[in-house]
Amino acid sequence: LDFHEIMSHINMVFILVGRHPNRDEALRLKGQMIHLSHPSPSGDSQMLFLCSPRVSDLVELKGRQLYLSDLPLHDATRDLMLLDDTRTSQHIQIVKLEELNTQLNVAHQELADAHVDLAKEKELTDKLLYSMFPVQVATQLKRNESVPAETFASVTILFSDIVGFTAICAESRPSDVVTMLDSLYKEFDAITRENRLDKVETIG
Repeated sequence: LDFHEIMSHINMVFILVGRHPNRDEALRLKGQMIHLSHPSPSGDSQMLFLCSPRVSDLVELKGRQLYLSDLPLHDATRDLMLLDDTRTSQHIQIVKLEELNTQLNVAHQELADAHVDLAKEKELTDKLLYSMFPVQVATQLKRNESVPAETFASVTILFSDIVGFTAICAESRPSDVVTMLDSLYKEFDAITRENRLDKVETIG
């Protein structure tokens, strides 16, 4: 462009591209040409280019070692960049909050599952405890209370055993042995409950 072409487009926005030998990206300057009414000392006409750097965001601005104060107050680029940076920050915060919410939901579900598993284990432990000790003793043990020894004037004790149990196990399938023991335990449990007896299990 020469001087006359610029004068013919004086009211338009001009973009000048400046290239640095050590940089790949060019610096773009956007602004307006202003014709100065007073000529230079040599008598030539003068043209003033009122411009500001053309950047898209704060990252690019910082990359060119510029600051917001380098942009004119009347340049809408300042507001656009600040608005874009605010939206970006808000989006990042929203994403982080969603991730934290997801993690919280997962932790909450894991905690709920752990409570269910704990309740099941507690139920199994209680069943085992009450099957091995009298109800009163088992209850005291659950409460971490000491169980004092008791004296009875008269008691009847029944010792039971499965005759030839070792030989039965050697000749039977494991599932058959389990079925047999389960049947015997149920029979004895029913009898002890019906007659309000205490059952103590030993192995030996």
